[in-house]
Amino acid sequence: RRVRTLHSRDRPLVAPWAKLLVGVDLSGGMLTKARTKGIYQRLIKAELTSYLTTVPASWDAVVCADTLCYFGDLTEFMQAAAGALRPGGTMVFTVEALPDDGDDGAKIQPHGRYAHGRAHLDRTAGEAGLIVLQARREELRSEGGAPVLGWLMAVRRPS
Repeated sequence: RRVRTLHSRDRPLVAPWAKLLVGVDLSGGMLTKARTKGIYQRLIKAELTSYLTTVPASWDAVVCADTLCYFGDLTEFMQAAAGALRPGGTMVFTVEALPDDGDDGAKIQPHGRYAHGRAHLDRTAGEAGLIVLQARREELRSEGGAPVLGWLMAVRRPS
Protein backbone atom coordinates (compact mmCIF):
# COMPACT_ATOMS: atom_id res chain seq x y z
CA ARG A 1 0.00 0.00 0.00
CA ARG A 2 1.16 3.50 -0.73
CA VAL A 3 0.46 6.05 1.96
CA ARG A 4 1.18 9.76 2.02
CA THR A 5 1.31 10.89 5.58
CA LEU A 6 2.82 13.11 8.18
CA HIS A 7 3.81 12.01 11.64
CA SER A 8 3.11 13.43 15.08
CA ARG A 9 6.24 14.80 16.72
CA ASP A 10 8.63 11.87 17.23
CA ARG A 11 6.05 9.06 17.08
CA PRO A 12 5.36 7.74 13.61
CA LEU A 13 1.64 7.02 13.50
CA VAL A 14 1.20 5.33 10.12
CA ALA A 15 4.65 3.99 9.27
CA PRO A 16 4.10 0.53 10.82
CA TRP A 17 1.18 -0.11 8.44
CA ALA A 18 2.66 1.43 5.29
CA LYS A 19 4.69 -0.30 2.63
CA LEU A 20 5.67 3.06 1.12
CA LEU A 21 5.58 6.36 3.01
CA VAL A 22 5.89 9.56 1.00
CA GLY A 23 5.99 13.02 2.55
CA VAL A 24 5.08 16.14 0.58
CA ASP A 25 5.84 19.66 1.76
CA LEU A 26 6.52 23.03 0.20
CA SER A 27 9.13 23.84 2.84
CA GLY A 28 12.65 22.53 2.36
CA GLY A 29 13.20 23.00 6.10
CA MET A 30 10.27 20.75 6.94
CA LEU A 31 11.54 18.12 4.52
CA THR A 32 14.98 18.24 6.15
CA LYS A 33 13.35 17.77 9.55
CA ALA A 34 11.24 14.88 8.20
CA ARG A 35 14.35 13.25 6.71
CA THR A 36 15.94 13.08 10.19
CA LYS A 37 13.06 10.87 11.39
CA GLY A 38 14.05 8.12 8.98
CA ILE A 39 10.49 6.92 8.31
CA TYR A 40 9.85 8.18 4.79
CA GLN A 41 10.96 6.35 1.67
CA ARG A 42 10.48 9.52 -0.39
CA LEU A 43 10.20 13.21 0.39
CA ILE A 44 8.90 15.55 -2.28
CA LYS A 45 9.17 19.33 -2.30
CA ALA A 46 5.90 20.51 -3.83
CA GLU A 47 2.67 22.31 -3.11
CA LEU A 48 0.34 19.54 -1.92
CA THR A 49 -2.68 20.21 -4.15
CA SER A 50 -0.51 20.50 -7.24
CA TYR A 51 1.36 17.32 -6.37
CA LEU A 52 -1.84 15.34 -5.85
CA THR A 53 -3.05 16.27 -9.34
CA THR A 54 0.07 14.62 -10.80
CA VAL A 55 -0.57 11.19 -9.24
CA PRO A 56 -4.06 10.08 -10.33
CA ALA A 57 -5.51 7.00 -8.62
CA SER A 58 -2.14 6.26 -6.97
CA TRP A 59 -2.78 6.11 -3.24
CA ASP A 60 -4.69 3.81 -0.91
CA ALA A 61 -4.54 6.42 1.83
CA VAL A 62 -3.77 10.10 2.27
CA VAL A 63 -3.19 11.47 5.77
CA CYS A 64 -3.01 15.19 6.45
CA ALA A 65 -2.43 15.99 10.12
CA ASP A 66 -2.09 19.67 10.95
CA THR A 67 -1.61 20.45 7.26
CA LEU A 68 -4.91 21.84 5.99
CA CYS A 69 -4.95 24.65 8.56
CA TYR A 70 -2.74 26.44 6.00
CA PHE A 71 -5.42 26.15 3.30
CA GLY A 72 -8.50 28.35 3.10
CA ASP A 73 -11.19 27.06 0.77
CA LEU A 74 -10.67 23.30 0.46
CA THR A 75 -12.50 22.84 -2.85
CA GLU A 76 -9.39 22.40 -5.04
CA PHE A 77 -7.60 20.31 -2.44
CA MET A 78 -10.54 17.90 -2.04
CA GLN A 79 -10.80 17.48 -5.81
CA ALA A 80 -7.07 16.77 -6.07
CA ALA A 81 -7.11 14.35 -3.13
CA ALA A 82 -10.14 12.49 -4.49
CA GLY A 83 -8.37 12.12 -7.83
CA ALA A 84 -5.16 10.87 -6.21
CA LEU A 85 -6.94 8.18 -4.19
CA ARG A 86 -7.53 4.78 -5.71
CA PRO A 87 -11.16 3.65 -5.79
CA GLY A 88 -11.97 2.64 -2.22
CA GLY A 89 -9.08 4.76 -0.89
CA THR A 90 -9.40 6.71 2.33
CA MET A 91 -8.22 10.12 3.43
CA VAL A 92 -7.92 11.10 7.09
CA PHE A 93 -7.26 14.72 7.98
CA THR A 94 -7.53 17.31 10.71
CA VAL A 95 -8.58 20.94 10.49
CA GLU A 96 -9.16 23.58 13.11
CA ALA A 97 -12.89 24.09 13.70
CA LEU A 98 -14.88 27.28 13.40
CA PRO A 99 -17.19 27.81 16.36
CA ASP A 100 -20.25 27.55 14.09
CA ASP A 101 -20.50 24.03 12.67
CA GLY A 102 -22.91 25.24 9.99
CA ASP A 103 -20.48 27.81 8.61
CA ASP A 104 -19.79 26.95 4.97
CA GLY A 105 -16.38 28.49 4.76
CA ALA A 106 -12.93 28.96 6.18
CA LYS A 107 -11.68 31.93 8.14
CA ILE A 108 -8.13 33.00 8.88
CA GLN A 109 -7.50 33.06 12.62
CA PRO A 110 -5.36 35.52 14.61
CA HIS A 111 -2.53 32.96 14.78
CA GLY A 112 -2.36 32.92 10.94
CA ARG A 113 -3.95 29.52 10.28
CA TYR A 114 -7.40 28.75 8.93
CA ALA A 115 -10.34 27.26 10.78
CA HIS A 116 -13.08 25.50 8.81
CA GLY A 117 -16.81 25.03 9.31
CA ARG A 118 -18.20 21.51 9.26
CA ALA A 119 -20.60 22.46 6.46
CA HIS A 120 -17.60 23.50 4.33
CA LEU A 121 -15.91 20.14 4.94
CA ASP A 122 -19.04 18.18 4.07
CA ARG A 123 -19.74 20.27 0.96
CA THR A 124 -16.22 20.20 -0.48
CA ALA A 125 -15.84 16.47 0.19
CA GLY A 126 -19.22 15.75 -1.41
CA GLU A 127 -18.48 17.90 -4.47
CA ALA A 128 -15.24 15.94 -4.91
CA GLY A 129 -17.20 12.68 -4.84
CA LEU A 130 -15.90 11.67 -1.42
CA ILE A 131 -18.08 9.97 1.18
CA VAL A 132 -17.73 11.19 4.78
CA LEU A 133 -17.07 8.13 6.95
CA GLN A 134 -16.53 9.96 10.20
CA ALA A 135 -16.28 13.48 11.56
CA ARG A 136 -15.30 13.93 15.17
CA ARG A 137 -14.57 17.06 17.17
CA GLU A 138 -11.18 16.69 18.83
CA GLU A 139 -8.69 18.74 20.78
CA LEU A 140 -5.91 18.97 18.18
CA ARG A 141 -3.26 20.57 20.36
CA SER A 142 -2.73 23.15 23.03
CA GLU A 143 -1.66 26.66 22.09
CA GLY A 144 -0.80 29.28 24.68
CA GLY A 145 -2.23 26.99 27.34
CA ALA A 146 -5.61 26.81 25.62
CA PRO A 147 -7.00 23.84 23.69
CA VAL A 148 -7.31 24.17 19.91
CA LEU A 149 -10.50 22.42 18.82
CA GLY A 150 -10.83 20.89 15.41
CA TRP A 151 -12.28 18.17 13.25
CA LEU A 152 -10.81 14.72 12.71
CA MET A 153 -12.34 13.58 9.43
CA ALA A 154 -12.23 10.36 7.45
CA VAL A 155 -13.52 10.30 3.87
CA ARG A 156 -13.46 7.64 1.19
CA ARG A 157 -13.44 7.58 -2.59
CA PRO A 158 -16.17 5.14 -3.66
CA SER A 159 -15.02 1.81 -5.12
